[in-house]
Amino acid sequence: MPSTEPDSAPRLGLSLAPANTFSLTDLVEAVVLADNLGYESAWVPETWGYDTVSVLTVLSMKTSRIGVAAGVFNVYSRSAALLAQTAVTLQTVSGGRFILGLGASGPRVIENWHGIPYRRPLARTEDYVKTIRLALAGGRVDYDSPNVHLSGFRLAARPPAPIPIYIAALGPANIRLTGRLADGWLPIFAVRGHMSGLFDLLREGAEEAGRDRSAIDVAAYIPCLISPRGERLLAQQLAYYIGGMGSYYAAHMVRLGFDTAVAGIRKRWQEGDRIAAVRAVPDALLDSSTLGTTPESARERLDQYRREGIRLPILTLPAGATPQEVGATVGALAPAR
Repeated sequence: MPSTEPDSAPRLGLSLAPANTFSLTDLVEAVVLADNLGYESAWVPETWGYDTVSVLTVLSMKTSRIGVAAGVFNVYSRSAALLAQTAVTLQTVSGGRFILGLGASGPRVIENWHGIPYRRPLARTEDYVKTIRLALAGGRVDYDSPNVHLSGFRLAARPPAPIPIYIAALGPANIRLTGRLADGWLPIFAVRGHMSGLFDLLREGAEEAGRDRSAIDVAAYIPCLISPRGERLLAQQLAYYIGGMGSYYAAHMVRLGFDTAVAGIRKRWQEGDRIAAVRAVPDALLDSSTLGTTPESARERLDQYRREGIRLPILTLPAGATPQEVGATVGALAPAR
C-alpha cells in the first residue's frame, strides 16, 4: 500500500509479535501509536503464539489508517480456499487496508508443529498465489495440481479493494518466483551492501513473466531497538535465527558472504552455549543487518537501505523488548517527525 503523494513522509512499516515481555495488549497499543504517528503498515508474524488472523482483526478495529499485514501466513497449515476467505474477511473488516503475506516456512514448523509433509514448497507457493488470486477475482475456481485441488469453489464475498500479495523469500529460486508472481517481496535480514545479487534474481523472475521489476514492492524486515539493551537483544535475535531456526537463515547469510560468522554461531548454538553464540555475532554483521540502537544510527541506516532499493523498511523489534522500549523506538523513528 505505497503512498502516492509526492511529498509524503518516507515509507516505514512495523513488525511486532506478542512475547513474554510484550503482551497482546502491548502490541495493540504500539500499533495504535504507530497509526497515529504515520507508519504505513503493521506486520504481524504467525509463529507459535497467537494466531495472526485474530490479532489482525483486533488491529483493524482499533486503527483507522495504518495497513494491517499478515507477515506471514504459511502455505501449508491453511488451505488456499481458506486463505482466500480470510483475505476477503480481513480486507472487509479493515476497510481495504489488508496485505496478504505468504511464505513456505520450513520442515521443522510444518512437519513437527502442523503434522503436514513439507513437500514442493516453491510449487506450493506458486499454486497458492494463483488460486487465491483466482478466488479473489470472483469467478469459479477449478484448479488441480499435486499441491492444490479446488473444484467448483467460488467466494460468496468480494473484497472492497484489491489485496496485494507479498512473498517472504530468501533462496534464489523463491526470489525469482516472487519476481514472477508477487506484488511485493519480503526479505528478512537485508544486509546493506550485499543486496544487489538478490535484486538481480528478483529482476530475472520479473523478466521471465514479462513484468517490470519496478512494479514489485520491496519491504524488508530490519531489526531495530532504540535502547541501551538494544545491541544485546539484536545480536540475540540474529544468533537465534542463524543458530536455532533450521538451515534457511544460515544459508541466506552464507550466500551473502558471512560463512565464517555463521559457522561460529551455529557451532556454539548446537553445543548448547547460547551466550557464546550471541557473542559470536560479529560487529560487521550486526552493524550491516540492523538499524542499531540510537535514533541517529537508525535514520542514517534507513537512508542507506532506501538508496539500495528497500522501498518499505519494516522496523522489526526483537524478542525481549519491553513495552517501554518498543514505544520509545516507534516514537523516535516516526515518519511524521
